[in-house]
Amino acid sequence: MIRKVLLYSYGITAPRPVSAKLKRFIVVEHIHRSEGDYNLYFVYKPRGKNSLELLSRLERASKDRVSIAGIKDTAADAFFYVASRNRLPKMLGGAKLYFIGKNAPLSPANNKGNTFRLSMSTGLIGKDKVKRLCRLPRVFYMPNYYGPQRFGLVRPVNHVMGKQILLQRNVLLWLYLKSYYRRKAHFPPPMEQSMFGKARRTFNVNPAFPSRVFDLVRESYYSYLFNLILSQAGLPPGIYTRQERIPLDILDEASSWCGNSIVRTYRLKHNLASHYIGEIESFEGLHPRAGLLDRRPVIVPLCNYLCKESNGEVILTFRLPSGSYATTFLLNMGIIVE
Repeated sequence: MIRKVLLYSYGITAPRPVSAKLKRFIVVEHIHRSEGDYNLYFVYKPRGKNSLELLSRLERASKDRVSIAGIKDTAADAFFYVASRNRLPKMLGGAKLYFIGKNAPLSPANNKGNTFRLSMSTGLIGKDKVKRLCRLPRVFYMPNYYGPQRFGLVRPVNHVMGKQILLQRNVLLWLYLKSYYRRKAHFPPPMEQSMFGKARRTFNVNPAFPSRVFDLVRESYYSYLFNLILSQAGLPPGIYTRQERIPLDILDEASSWCGNSIVRTYRLKHNLASHYIGEIESFEGLHPRAGLLDRRPVIVPLCNYLCKESNGEVILTFRLPSGSYATTFLLNMGIIVE
């Protein structure tokens, strides 16, 4: 039976969690190249720059829609690819663009995964966590929960907004948000005002919702359902350093790219997926999107893992398949990123 999950848990409960701030957070995207007549650029986005806002500026500069393989975290120094029919400037909005050559338009299918490099203060996470991080093998597996930034790090309401859109209440979305925050007395008033302002700017108090933001909040609701199903299916947060510990009785094997290598992943068995989809439908009052559990693996490997402790900080480098989150790895280790 599906149990209701609190808004702030995203469907996840971390084991003995500690909070930490990332000193550095770098993500580098890997893609499949293919022939085409679009201009392909390698983009550097500095930390603090919103990817959706940057893409909007690139489209205005290009006077046409640009294509990408994946959205990158605002909190990361990100290196990713953009394909445009028209030429783009070398610098825009703090981002730098490097022309690579010609390519076909990009889509999530082009994404071969990401390499991450991040660092944290050892004093914040504690010696025990540091020892555990540095004893992990080069390759291990983890449940593939969506990361908390998928739902909004400042106030996790993206999936709430997405559900309203799927219920065809998007015309009243801003008013819904306003009434929602007024009901939550424990939310500080300055944050309420900030969220109202964000909703007003994004939504303009009318149904002209920007398409990328519309897609983002809608998909975040499906992400919430995915996390909810994983938490109910006997796949709690944690890691599998040995493959024999993976609960194969409820999983089917699949494969995915992790950088330049094809790796083994796992999906929920079809009969179990159908069971949980049915429970979600009766619990949420919405039929989940087709393929919710077919396209995304529920367990993925973390590859080329390296851990180094130096000068009071721990530095982690690793690769994950497309769509997997570095913050989910930390959450699986009991570290919640502030």
